[in-house]
Amino acid sequence: MRGRWNPAVRGGDNLYSASVLAIKPKTGEIVWHRQLVPNEMFDLDAVWEWILADIDVKGVKRKVTMHFSRGGFLYVIDRTNGELLAAEPFEKVNWATHVDMKTGRPVESEVSKKVRAGEQIELWPGQWGGKNWAHAAFNPETGLLYANTMHNSRLVKFEPVEYKVGQRYVGLQNLPAPREAGSPIAHVDAIEPLTGKHKLALLPIMDIPHYSAVLATAGGPALHR
Repeated sequence: MRGRWNPAVRGGDNLYSASVLAIKPKTGEIVWHRQLVPNEMFDLDAVWEWILADIDVKGVKRKVTMHFSRGGFLYVIDRTNGELLAAEPFEKVNWATHVDMKTGRPVESEVSKKVRAGEQIELWPGQWGGKNWAHAAFNPETGLLYANTMHNSRLVKFEPVEYKVGQRYVGLQNLPAPREAGSPIAHVDAIEPLTGKHKLALLPIMDIPHYSAVLATAGGPALHR
């Protein structure tokens, strides 16, 4: 979803923005949906790839679809019925405390409440997201996802929504946040789907995040341009 990030002028969840939908091709009927960021106000939308796989969940083989959200949560959903199986953080997240497994909704943190009240906050992850457009990959032999992840925050504050020639029409002040000296800005990671835990920190990136896709092969993961 692009446009006005300031939510003051658009209440409610704003379905079906920042969502994944299962749709019957012949009829257009929506079979199920999951909204990753209701009332999405940070540009942490759900526009990147969803990875299909069959994985073991509590001893049962499930047909799933998996997604590294820009909001920093790794979603694992039963693609046959939309059941949420896991939604754990794979990066630093402070705009939500967790994802409610019963409702599937992220639970907004005090940080998000502060920005809604007009305060400036340091948002984790920033608008780059915990992962951006570089496609991830799943290796069924290791059971791991491989991805270029990002470790970056931004200073954000809502402003009045008004159109000014030559300026972005978003209603959001979006500034660089101070970084700890010597800290990585991104990683190439191997991650468990159901826990979001990093099993292997394959490569820390210190200057510019990788925007290459990752390809899982029989010989192991490799970067692919």
